Amino acid sequence: MNKITNITRKEIFNLLFNGYDDYDVLGNSITYRICYFGDLDEVQFLSKLYNLKGLPSSDYRFQNAEEDIIHHTQINDDYQIDFILTDSRFNLKESSDEILLDFLCKVFHPEVRVENGYWREILKKINDALIKDGIELYSNSKISGRDVFGWRYYKPTEPFLPFSIRHRREIENKILKFSIPKPIREQIYSQILIYDSVIYATTETGWNYNYNATTKLLSKISDFYEPRCFNDSNQYVVTKNLEQFILHTRPYCLLDAIEIYSSIITNNGFDAIVNKIFENEQFNYKIENGIIRSSIYANIEANIGKSMECGVKELLQKATEYYNRGNKEVAVEKLWDAFERLKTIINPNDKSRSTNDLIYKISYGVPEYKSIIETEFSTLTKIGNNFRIRHHEVNKIEINNEYYYDYLYHRCLALINLAINFINK
Repeated sequence: MNKITNITRKEIFNLLFNGYDDYDVLGNSITYRICYFGDLDEVQFLSKLYNLKGLPSSDYRFQNAEEDIIHHTQINDDYQIDFILTDSRFNLKESSDEILLDFLCKVFHPEVRVENGYWREILKKINDALIKDGIELYSNSKISGRDVFGWRYYKPTEPFLPFSIRHRREIENKILKFSIPKPIREQIYSQILIYDSVIYATTETGWNYNYNATTKLLSKISDFYEPRCFNDSNQYVVTKNLEQFILHTRPYCLLDAIEIYSSIITNNGFDAIVNKIFENEQFNYKIENGIIRSSIYANIEANIGKSMECGVKELLQKATEYYNRGNKEVAVEKLWDAFERLKTIINPNDKSRSTNDLIYKISYGVPEYKSIIETEFSTLTKIGNNFRIRHHEVNKIEINNEYYYDYLYHRCLALINLAINFINK
């Protein structure tokens, strides 16, 4: 069922094909407008989304849609620029949400958009419209330093909580344990100094002031807890020395400092440098958009942004949100719902056949891989049937240990991630 209403679609199409009028900083009237196919032509753009040679021509003189569209947009130029809205081969006005959103993501792709044009302004307006229906376009990767956009279900920004507080339960129960070697700490401290800068700010009363990013770091940490580090006697003592904190605090608190510093300096390449240090030192964590997660599961969560069926995507988003907030029971329940729905993606009317087709697709039909994937699908299905994954179910085996929830979450998420990589191929 589509979430994007006809009202929102009308607003989006009006922005895409007509733009909007506004005023610049000098008060001059200006029209913000883009061409949806950007630096390409209609055929080049549409070929990125559709197999035009496999679609029929609406003009009897031509063999396929590609020949038809070339003739009517480049030779005769008698197709209206918005013909794709009502053309039955594309029919964006009545398409599924996934088709429309994939189209929009392609419009704003670096290979398409005109970088010195008004695409940012149009994107913002379109996002403002989509958010009213609970969806947003967002930057989920980069090409040559330029944002590539995916789509996801929108949720209001929650108050920031640093790594050690988000994972307090796992740390206290010793589920989450790791150390950060001295070479990583020294490199991180060096980069903090390199990225130090004077930041200008204004109070609510209009008073202008400035501060150094490094000075602000310990102050911001103090909003959550007293900064402490181990001294020469191995006592964990309060410190006001940033270097001592970075080099000798608990590993979880060091990750707090990295996240908070990233927010203070608004990144500017800091996250990329941190990830490079982690990668070089084989520390399996990664910072994305100012949040540090296990690099394995950060990559999996990023994969959720790939184009796929709306229901699965929404359930996966909810599962990861619940898990990151520490509600693992609900996270596992949402994940199993996503797993069951994933089985129907290829053939919604025949779940068994759809599952078999998906397994074949994942394994490329290679018997050895097919056997492994079949076993994993079967095992996770039995777990869902026999254990109390869903809280409303009765007469099922109880899951009474946080370690089990971690295991089930990561095992199911790993299989879903594998499947996502193959679904759209």
